[in-house]
This record gives sequence, C-alpha cells and structure tokens, in this order.
Amino acid sequence: MRCLSSAEIEDYILHLPMPAEQREAAARHIESCAHCGPLYEAELDEQARAAEALFADELPASFTADVMAKLDMGLPASVPDPIRPRKPLPRWRRAAAIASVLLVAGAFAAYSSPTLADLVRSLFSRDTVDYGMLKAQELGLVSNPNVTVKDKGFTIRINEAVADPARVVMALQLSGPDGKGLHDRLWLGEPNRIVVKDDQGREIGRLHDIGMTSAFYMLIGYFPEPTSADHITVEGTIRRLGNEMQQIPYVEGNWDFSFTVDLRQAKAQTKVIPLHGEYTAPDGITIRLKRLIRTVQGVRLELDTELSNKALARSPGELWKQQGLRFHFEDDAGEEIHSVNSRKSMHKDSLMSSTQTADARKGHMHMSYTFRYLPPGENYKLVLDGYYVTERSGAALDFNPAALREHPAMFRDSGDELRLTGFEIEANQDYPRIKDVEGVLRVQGEFVNEFHRDEWTVRDLQGNEYAIQMRGASSIGEKIVLENETAGKDYAFRIPGIRTIPDRLTLVRKVIDRTYSNVNWSAEIKEKE
Repeated sequence: MRCLSSAEIEDYILHLPMPAEQREAAARHIESCAHCGPLYEAELDEQARAAEALFADELPASFTADVMAKLDMGLPASVPDPIRPRKPLPRWRRAAAIASVLLVAGAFAAYSSPTLADLVRSLFSRDTVDYGMLKAQELGLVSNPNVTVKDKGFTIRINEAVADPARVVMALQLSGPDGKGLHDRLWLGEPNRIVVKDDQGREIGRLHDIGMTSAFYMLIGYFPEPTSADHITVEGTIRRLGNEMQQIPYVEGNWDFSFTVDLRQAKAQTKVIPLHGEYTAPDGITIRLKRLIRTVQGVRLELDTELSNKALARSPGELWKQQGLRFHFEDDAGEEIHSVNSRKSMHKDSLMSSTQTADARKGHMHMSYTFRYLPPGENYKLVLDGYYVTERSGAALDFNPAALREHPAMFRDSGDELRLTGFEIEANQDYPRIKDVEGVLRVQGEFVNEFHRDEWTVRDLQGNEYAIQMRGASSIGEKIVLENETAGKDYAFRIPGIRTIPDRLTLVRKVIDRTYSNVNWSAEIKEKE
C-alpha cells in the first residue's frame, strides 16, 4: 500500500466513512511504515492538549472564541473527538475538523445559550449524531429530562433525550466524588437496567450502551414495533457501579430515575407507506413486503418471510429461525443508496437496527430493518441479493492430527474450503485457574456461505464427540476468510475435553449457515405522490 498523505491520516483518525477493508489496510500500513507511523503519532499528539482542555473541569474562557476565530479564518478547529471504545486507550485520537464544528454550531437553536464546548460534549457531536437526531433537533423534539441523582458520592445526570415512535436516544453522564466523569463503571445488566414503558405501563424496549463516546454514555433503545403511545416513560434502576473486568470494586447504592417524554409531536411526523411485492426463490423462501414507516429518527422497512416445507426439512427444530436477507436499495439511475448484509467490498450502509420475530406458524418470520436515512419523497427500488438460513449438514472429514503440520488436510463442503494445518495441546483459555488443557485444531478457510452460526464437532475412534469453540478473526468480502487467532497462529477450533493428541479424528460440520444467491427479484418502493 502507498504512503498516506496528512489529509488521509486525518480522515483515518477522524473515523470518516471508508470501507472496512480500506481501514484495516490503512491500520496495517501505519503500524509498519517508517513514514506514516510518525505522522500518525504527530497527529495524535497535536490533539492531546486540546483534549485535555476540552474535558478539563473548567474550560478556558477563550475556548469558543478561539474556535470561532479559526472558522472565520477558514482554518481547521482543533476540537477533540470524544469518541473512543469503552476500554481505556493509551492515548487520545484526533478530534473533529471544521465540518464537525459547523455541525455542532447548527445545534445552537435548540439550547438557551450553550458554549461551543458544551455542544461538542452533547448527543449532537460529530460522531454521535445521525440524520434522525438532526431531524428531531430541527423539529424541536430534543427533551431535557433534567435528571440528577446522587448517592454514595456518585452522580448520574441526564440532560438530553430524543424519542419518536421507533426509538429513544439519550445521554447519561456519570461522575465521581471529585466531579470528574467516569466512563467505565456503569454496566447495563442485572441489577442495572433502563426500560421504556408506554402509557399503559407496558415495557416496549430497553436501552443499551453503544459505547460511542467517553464524554457520556450514549444509550439507545429500539422498539420491536412502533409505539402508538402519546407518552413514554424511561425508568432506570441503577443499583451497582463498578467493573469486575477492570478490577474496579463495586459500589452498591440507589441511582434510580424516571422521566416522561411526550411523543405527540413526533407521532404527527410519522408516515406509514403500504408496500406491495412478493417473491418466491427457487430454494423455497417467500418474501412479502408489508410497509415502510417513516419516523423522525429513521425509516423502518417491514416484511415477512416464509419457508416451504422442503426448506423447513433442511432446518429442523429451531434452526429455521436463524435466517437473514441480503439486499440493497438503488435509485432510478441504478446507483446504490444503501446495502444490508452486503459482501461487496464497496457499499453504503445506514442500517441502525434489525429485528426478527418468529410467527406462531412454523416457517413464518416477521422482519424489520431501520435505516438512518432513505430519500424522502422519492421512488427507489429494493433489490434482493440473496439470503441465508441455518441448516443441518453432516459433512465430515477423517484425518490424522499428528500429521497435519507436514500433510495438511482439506475439508470441502458446499463451496467452502477449510485447510487443516496443525493440531496442538494448549492451556484451556476459558478456565486458566484450573490449569486444564485442550486440543487446538489450527485451520485456514474461505467460505462462500455464512460461517459464524456454523456448528462443528470432532469424533474420536471410540465414538466420543467433542464440541468445537471457534476462536479468531475473520474478514468479509466476496468470501469470508478466516484469519489468525493470535499473531502467527492460524484460526483455532478449540476442543475442550481432548487432552492428548489422538491417532485419528473425524471433523464434522453439523450445522451450516447456508447462503443462497440464486435469486432474481426487485420491487419498486413509491414514496413520491
């Protein structure tokens, strides 16, 4: 890969949209390149001082004026990006340039007299905002719950929430006794939970931390069905703070809260568009379009699928419920708008959430896909690219584990290829304290089918069968390619229960996540009057 320019390094650090494989290639190049590595570090260091200033307890009085002065001069504003994974990182990433500040500056109308720094810290900072949130802001649908709950020296504050009949988004800030923000102590799982209830008191959703920013916890809850309630209530039960994985002791307390959001104005902006279209694929799935629901914060596509009796026979028990569709939208000129579950190296994706609910009738499934954006008031087309269903397999390969290093064995099934490259006995990774060992089958593979819902086992000469745990990375393109478990170690099929290298084993693929691409269907979606 060629060396990157300063602008490209900045785009990479800013997490501007780019294909996943391009980002991965850039990461590998930066790590190994004598030119790009130092340039990357310099970009990071440049922002460290700005980050410290922005997230200090007290911001310089000149912060907003300095940034706006740079905007007037047409220079990039050094506004640090609060986005980072929930796990602590050793250094700050670079923050937003001028486009981010302009986006944030557009939020001034929704607040009484905020500083620019306050807005960067809000839901509407560059890397947290999406089209639906901006639309809600434009319509004045941003709520201030004004929640402050204190106990045991810790404080929870909620000052921003956006809701419509399809989802709730809110910013939750947690601070410690010293007043500084904490971003590693709130875990939403028992005994902590945040639920959404309709005006009849029925639970219609739960909020989850999507981990997008260190300035606050960004929590989102999607409703399985758009609610018709005029008001919803967000109820938080927070009884424990701490983090066992990071060895932060638990603190028990009571930080419960509750607030109500009025949905009447958001409901008035909701539009339901009936859809018509049905297709039966050669291998037995029928797809029926139902409706498009355009809410303030997104666009929800609803459809049903039905498997034929022949298809159901390939997916006995509960297997048939594990299925998915692959499709895209394109405009009148044939240009792609968005793709879902695409295998293409270059594609657009604005999917926010998806749901699958099995009907009481076997083989019938209700599906929904919620997108950040689809062109309003336009006509476009849904094009089916394929689908996948988990099915029973049974394909098998007999092999000699000890001989694999010198003579790798090939497993071929339904267009997939798995190369067995070695067999080892290593310490059990899941229970290191008990000092047990387990078998590790090293593999390389390329799959045209889906892979991650596969089920594999090995069987020894005595007929004993051992479940396999799949460990390692994979990349998705036209094929799924298995990569290393750790540096220099092929993808691992870990086999608890095997403690010595057997003379013979049989590798069995019990379940395959089969992909079907032999489809030919598109359906018009007409929103234009």
